[in-house]
Amino acid sequence: MLLDKLRENELYKELENLVSPLGYHIVDTYKNEKKGETELTVLVVKKGGDIALDDLEILYNLIYPRYQAKWDRSLTLEVSSAGMNRNIKDVYEFQLFNGKDVKVYSNLYSAYVYGKIEEADDEKVVLSYVSIPDKKITMDKIEMNLSDIQKARLEGLEESGK
Repeated sequence: MLLDKLRENELYKELENLVSPLGYHIVDTYKNEKKGETELTVLVVKKGGDIALDDLEILYNLIYPRYQAKWDRSLTLEVSSAGMNRNIKDVYEFQLFNGKDVKVYSNLYSAYVYGKIEEADDEKVVLSYVSIPDKKITMDKIEMNLSDIQKARLEGLEESGK
């Protein structure tokens, strides 16, 4: 079952407010504190495009000074793209990955459903160019309740079930 907790996370809220005016969105954050050091990993997407190295550098230079000053510890920061074959963990990610190919396990069909995310909100996702290989079903479009999705993954073109 997918989670719906990302937008409740305080670190996510702070970082999203920091990067969203520049056209980026936070996909996930990982914070680990140990022996006087904080390790922070921030996964991002760019609205309407792919993340380039220059984007990651911009975000690093924006985030690092703020949190180095905020936290009274040594900071190790990694800013990275979410990746082409990311496991989707939070329902909000469907909104972030609009236009991307996805593979979801549908409880309704008891099978994997492949398609392109056409639109999504907090309740449902609409997929286009849909294929359900195990059931030998193809269709132009399907609307799925997020509660019917057991797990999901972004699919690079080379791994798509279409």
